[in-house]
Amino acid sequence: MAHSEEKQNQPFKKKGEWWIPGSDCKVVGELDYSVRRMELRLNDILHRPVLDQRSLSRPEDDQPAVIHGHTTENDEVTLYKSWYQSWRPIGRRTQINETILVSHVALFGGHFAQIESQLFESCSFQLAGLDEWISHNAFDSTQENEGSDTVFVTKAKLGQARTFDTAVGTFDLGAWVATRGAGYQVTLSHEWVLQLTPHSPRDLNWFMKVIRHAERLLTLFCSEPIHSLTCRLHLTKDDPARHSLAMSIYGCRLFFSHKRAPEKQLRRFDFLVQYERIREHLPAVFASWFSDDDSLDDALHLFFSTIYQPGEYLETRFLPMAQALEVFSRELYQDTYIDQAEAKRVLRQIRSGFDANWNKGFVRSISDRIAYANEPTLRDRLTMLIERLEEPTRHLFCVDHKRFVGGIVASRNFHTHYSSGRELALKGLELHWATAKMHLLMTVFLLQRAGLSESLIRESLGDCYWTSAERAAWRNVREDARQDDREATPPRAD
Repeated sequence: MAHSEEKQNQPFKKKGEWWIPGSDCKVVGELDYSVRRMELRLNDILHRPVLDQRSLSRPEDDQPAVIHGHTTENDEVTLYKSWYQSWRPIGRRTQINETILVSHVALFGGHFAQIESQLFESCSFQLAGLDEWISHNAFDSTQENEGSDTVFVTKAKLGQARTFDTAVGTFDLGAWVATRGAGYQVTLSHEWVLQLTPHSPRDLNWFMKVIRHAERLLTLFCSEPIHSLTCRLHLTKDDPARHSLAMSIYGCRLFFSHKRAPEKQLRRFDFLVQYERIREHLPAVFASWFSDDDSLDDALHLFFSTIYQPGEYLETRFLPMAQALEVFSRELYQDTYIDQAEAKRVLRQIRSGFDANWNKGFVRSISDRIAYANEPTLRDRLTMLIERLEEPTRHLFCVDHKRFVGGIVASRNFHTHYSSGRELALKGLELHWATAKMHLLMTVFLLQRAGLSESLIRESLGDCYWTSAERAAWRNVREDARQDDREATPPRAD
């Protein structure tokens, strides 16, 4: 079986035949992978067409669970989570001469009819930026004398792979070593790779979720969108599909669409958290980040969506970040003003005073508003979150935390309802820096969640060149529209 080296950040096209498992009807077409989208363009239709209410033909099943393919390069392909984007019938007949399907996942290396129940024993994957973050040579070079000649002997440091035990399984961090050339013109290169072995075989969706979580961890360390470059899933040893040498050694190559590819080539000093600074803490970081606790999934989704696919306008960048902080507070800290039992008693007493002659809509509006009266407001939530941090840490993302919170609350209220409070909402540069500072605040909390101490986080943010440059830029920018320019806090020395 052919073995090619496409990566997930490189577009490619694969021609071949495609069909539904169990069907004898094979259709010629081309799979077009463009990083953010994967399309299957066919010269016919995979399913038997049927007539709709307007007597126009359409596919019998518009969301095929699995599609199989065999490319001209002799690759076996399984497409998963597909749906028909368009089809072109000939006139008002049942014939269709062209269809386009969008697929979310492609597995190269095997045909799987029941992909959702297919189990894999491990997965190895590379992350964009991982080589730059570690920035370590994977080889040892030494000089040896052979008579009058001095030769260099290079050995791969494969024995220095690191292992991290987590709730989801074991991660092995090591290097793939490649040798190119012959004789004296030999070039050795390496690429750092993570291998995940769960405690028991798991399905495709589980591995994809964990891989995305690994992408988020490195994204957190650099504040740039990080994606996996290569993914290989390995079948269990007793799986009958694991019959070929290529399958048993390389596994199935996994491709899935992403929101956005990395925008720049990262350098070691671009990272907010340096590898050397947390090298000894990595076992605790992996254990904390890859836990069974999924209570923060909604907050993580909101936060990382602002990195992977930021809004085109200031307002569409600001609102998801403010919402991410609010959801983070709500899910992590179950704060209330008073005891819940006491709050219910008070609410019953308030409702008992409603006049039966009041307008029903008015009564319902009051009831809906007071139902959450015991939950902290956004202002109180943000204030309590920030005041959990030490004073020097607060100065890394704001000048005065009360004014900072006030500006966020006023801007969130206006841009959510667009009714009153326009004069209190931050605008332009002020809104931009409020969003950037909320991003830093959320980063601090997530780094804590990843097992790093506050002092270590403070050192990382304080030494990072781009956070220092940003701090110098926003020190004299108003944090609250109520704050007069003459009352702005003077520059602070780091």
